[in-house]
Amino acid sequence: MYEDIVQDLRPEVFLEAYLQGYSHHTTQWSPEELSLVSRIVLSNEPLYTHDAPLLCLLNSISRRIFHSRDNDGYALVFRSADTQSLPNPFTGNAYTPYIVVLREQHPDYEFPEIDYTQHNQVPHTWCAFSAVGEVKTGTDGKHQLGVYLQNLLQLHPELNAVLGLTVDMENYSLFYHDADVIDRSSFTFEQPGPLYAFNPKTNI
Repeated sequence: MYEDIVQDLRPEVFLEAYLQGYSHHTTQWSPEELSLVSRIVLSNEPLYTHDAPLLCLLNSISRRIFHSRDNDGYALVFRSADTQSLPNPFTGNAYTPYIVVLREQHPDYEFPEIDYTQHNQVPHTWCAFSAVGEVKTGTDGKHQLGVYLQNLLQLHPELNAVLGLTVDMENYSLFYHDADVIDRSSFTFEQPGPLYAFNPKTNI
């Protein structure tokens, strides 16, 4: 069971092992992102539907990274999949990840404008996802994301490992899963650097 094998690592160990590009000295929230963080931390509004402050924050990070580098027209876009039941064709089991990350091509080199009220913009296959996420806390969220990461890695045989995240109103946790381990580390929203380092690592 995944409850038994998800290991919690100290943040510095996780960052050194899996997010080597991380630098806590250079990354700060933009004013817009800081406002979104306040909404996530202080309010009880849904994080990934309606105005979707969490998705807005994650896509703001993607947008900044997209426009800060020489890119090939591909953007990482965070979308909600909470209304879809996504089957694993090998096991027959179906799951509903709250958040999925898509690598979308935009030849005009502009990050897409996203309508968060639309729920039909997610392909019905795990093979299309670069990463997955959950908005849950405690053991249940940790276990559930472990199952999602297992599906994701199984359906990306070209990869050695995949990443994921869980988010609540107090912090976020980043996950790394390969054939041997599922490792996790947690960070507060006062630490934008790890979340920024996580983004390009999902660009499969």
